[in-house]
Amino acid sequence: MEFLFIDGEKLCVYKDGKVQTYSSSYIEKYRAAALQSAKNSEWKKKGRTEMLLNEDFYFENDESVFVALNAVVPTEKENELIYAFNVNDTSGIYLKYLDDEKKTEAHIISSNEVEFCSLFHADAGLLATVKKGEIAADIAIFSKDKSDYKCVTGGDSLDENPSFKKDGKILFNSYGVGRDENNNFVGYGGSEIYELDLSNMDIKEVLGKEEYSFIKPIEGGRGFYCIKKPVNEKERNNPLLEILMIPVRIVQGIVGFVSFFVTIFSGKSLVSDSSRKNGVGGAMARNFKKDERRLFVLNNFIQVDKEMKKNRRENFQSFIPKSWKLVEVETDVKGGWTEGELMSGTADYCILDTGEIIATNGKYIFSLTIDEKEKKVHRERLVDTDCCLKVFPAKIFKTEKNTSVFDLI
Repeated sequence: MEFLFIDGEKLCVYKDGKVQTYSSSYIEKYRAAALQSAKNSEWKKKGRTEMLLNEDFYFENDESVFVALNAVVPTEKENELIYAFNVNDTSGIYLKYLDDEKKTEAHIISSNEVEFCSLFHADAGLLATVKKGEIAADIAIFSKDKSDYKCVTGGDSLDENPSFKKDGKILFNSYGVGRDENNNFVGYGGSEIYELDLSNMDIKEVLGKEEYSFIKPIEGGRGFYCIKKPVNEKERNNPLLEILMIPVRIVQGIVGFVSFFVTIFSGKSLVSDSSRKNGVGGAMARNFKKDERRLFVLNNFIQVDKEMKKNRRENFQSFIPKSWKLVEVETDVKGGWTEGELMSGTADYCILDTGEIIATNGKYIFSLTIDEKEKKVHRERLVDTDCCLKVFPAKIFKTEKNTSVFDLI
């Protein structure tokens, strides 16, 4: 068994029970350059006396470097990967060589105007989500040499997670954009699943329901798989606990108010940070703790600590809401559909060429197999991770027509 996944800022390859991790050379070089630039200009921000008094001064604030690995997919060749990333205002797609120590990466495309998000690689071409601005996104197909792309969807919507079907058609999910009378963005509606026929550019809705969002459709099983989650999550707060916590929050507010003035007039925090260390490592540790509490998953912000507490009460070890379910959907000729639940608390999943399903709940990666006779799903825990929100197959998807569709559109 072999598949790919992203764990924090690491590109990972799982093969027969072993995990190999790789880092992005571009991100490492970018971060090092930003750190050196900040060190060189730090004297402009600090007074001479302060710098002399702090002989052990090191720059330790790399919060200005925002990094996100968006996707990693295989190529036609062994020991090569394609990955998409964001670093501050730059987004790009790079080729990663796993067996070349000298030439570790090659540039494919980069931009300061759009973001390259989800990827899907098949013999018919490379699909990507191209986000334009902060709100809308289109589905794009890359040329055979990956140097150019064409968008095949458009409009005021968030189209994402494209995947090829065996017949060459494209499945994707799309969020409607809500705006007020002044054309200001107010939020997304639920996500529906669509099918795009590239032969005539016809788009039809496959699955939609007002109270649910259906995300990342992939052909398989008796129809296709996707992640189903409520549009509006129900709060699971304990009313009695909320009442008991009122005095504690009042005290926390008073302490925070006093700490603010102490910091303003003395330059030091009221509470010392025992974990504070000189150098970049200390800052990275603090940033990780900060980011760990709030993650952006499937177009939702998740408060990690809060979700963990909720899920522990239900004996569910994950920070992904339990209501986010991986389902198998079977449609009929009349437009009706039935679904079967495979796993709760799903952040992402992929389908291997063997038909096995790989799914992650953020903390663990599982292998899922469906027993049709017993109508059961057998789940095996494969990998424990720090924060895995993306999984991908290790081989490109095979369609019925082994031809690039880029020149046909």
